[in-house]
Amino acid sequence: MRPHSSDPSAAFRTLEQRLAARRFAAMDLRMRAVLAAIAVLLAGFVFWQIRVPLQGLSHFQGPLAVAQRVAIWLSVVAAAAGATTAWRTTAIAERVPGPEWLALPLPDGLIARHLLSEARLPALVAFPAALAVLVAAIGYAPALWIALGAVAFFVAWLEATRFGAAFARHAAALAARTTRPLPAMTRLLVAGGRRRRARRMPTPRWRTEGAAAAIARLDRRLSLRPTPERTRLAFAALFLVLSLVPWFAFKEPASQRAWSFAAFTLSCTTLGAWAIARVCGDPTATLRILPLPLGAIWRGRFVPMVTVLVAVALIDAGVAPHVPLLGRVGMLVTWLIPGLAIALLGLHYAITIAPQASAAENLYYAWLGVAVAGSLMVPLMGWGVLIAGLIHSTRRLRVWLRPEVVS
Repeated sequence: MRPHSSDPSAAFRTLEQRLAARRFAAMDLRMRAVLAAIAVLLAGFVFWQIRVPLQGLSHFQGPLAVAQRVAIWLSVVAAAAGATTAWRTTAIAERVPGPEWLALPLPDGLIARHLLSEARLPALVAFPAALAVLVAAIGYAPALWIALGAVAFFVAWLEATRFGAAFARHAAALAARTTRPLPAMTRLLVAGGRRRRARRMPTPRWRTEGAAAAIARLDRRLSLRPTPERTRLAFAALFLVLSLVPWFAFKEPASQRAWSFAAFTLSCTTLGAWAIARVCGDPTATLRILPLPLGAIWRGRFVPMVTVLVAVALIDAGVAPHVPLLGRVGMLVTWLIPGLAIALLGLHYAITIAPQASAAENLYYAWLGVAVAGSLMVPLMGWGVLIAGLIHSTRRLRVWLRPEVVS
C-alpha cells in the first residue's frame, strides 16, 4: 500500500484525476464519437464564417486589421466562457454539500479551486471555437502574432472563467444571508448545508390509474411548484405566446412565418429542457424498483408535450392571415415535425443520461447548436443533424433497462 500524503492539494489532484477518468469511462464509444463530432462541427462552422471575412480584411486593410479582428473574436469567446462558468457555478452553489466540506480540515481556497475546476467543464467548448479562429487567420497574419494570440487566449480564458466563478460565488454567498465576516466560500458552504423550511403538505389520496397517467400527474404537480422545472415551463409558455405576436406585428408574410416559427422552435427547445429537468429530478434508483415500464415513463412525458405543441400549432395556423386552408394544413405539419423532434431529443437525453441533469442539458444544447450551425453552413443540413441525434438517442433508450449502466 502506498502511504497517503498529508498534502490536501495532492488529495484534490487525485480526486480530480479520478473524477475525469470515471466520467470518461462512463461514456461509450458512440458517445465519445458524438462529442468529437460536435467539437469538429463547431470548429468547422466558426472557420467557415470567419475565413472569408478575414480574406477581405487582409486584402483591403492589411495584417494589422486581421490581428485586431482576431483579438476581438477571441475576446468574445473568452467572455462567453466566463459567462458559462458563472452560470455553472451558480448551479453548483445550489447543491453544494456544505456539512461534508465543512467537516474536513481544508482551506477555503482549495475547495474554491476544486469547484472552479468543476464549473470550468462546460467552458471547454470555447477551445474548438478559438482554435478555428486562429486557424482561419493563417496566411493573413504573421505566424508569431497567431502564436501570441493563442497564448493570450489561454490566459484570457483562465482569468475570465476565474472571474466568472468568483462573481457567481460571491453573489450566491451574499444571497445566503449568513454571517458577513466569514469568507465567501465558508458562507456558501454554510448556506448549502441549511435545510429549507418544510411546507405542510396535504394528506395524499390513493388513486387507481395507469402508470403513464400517474407520471403525467406527478410532472404536473411538481412543475407548478418552485422548482427548475417550473422555470423552464414558464419560458416555454412565454415563447409559445410570443409565437402568436408576429402574425399581428408584421405585415410581410415571410417575416410573420419566420419570426413565429423561431419563437415556436424556442418553445420546443425549452420543453425539451423541461423534460430533462423533470426526468433527472426523480430518484432514478427508486424508480427502477417500481413496476414502471420504459414505455409508461416515455408516454407520461411525451403525450403532454404533444398535446401542448399541437394546440399551439393549431392556434398559429388558425390566426395566420391570408393563408388558404391547404397552406394552414401544410404549416401545421411542417412545424409540428421539427418541433416534436426537438422536444423528443431532450426527453431521450433525459432518460438515457438520468440522473445527470447537467450533462444531459449540456449535450442537448450542444447538439441543437450543431444543428443550427449546420443549417447556416449548408441548407437543410441542420435537420439531418437533428434527425441523427434523435436516432442515436432513441437507440440508447434501452440503457434504462440496464440499471448497472446508470450511476
